[in-house]
Amino acid sequence: MGMRAGTSYWASDEMIRPTRIREVLRELSVRPRKGLGQNFLADGNIRKLMLDTCRIAPGSRILEIGPGLGAITSGLIQVAGSVIAIE
Repeated sequence: MGMRAGTSYWASDEMIRPTRIREVLRELSVRPRKGLGQNFLADGNIRKLMLDTCRIAPGSRILEIGPGLGAITSGLIQVAGSVIAIE
């Protein structure tokens, strides 16, 4: 997708908005394809629910497969502290 290691376009829950997602995708020249199951998280409540459900202990090391734009990745970093994300 053209993102460098450690790059995240998600500074806060406010950034998880459909308009911002479209802006970032345009900046990266990415056109999502529903047929490939490409969806982007646009709801901070869902993100919080997902992170809470995982029950990640502080200091955990996380491997995230398919981080997309990093909406969940940034939350994982805040909770766990160490995340390896592979697109």
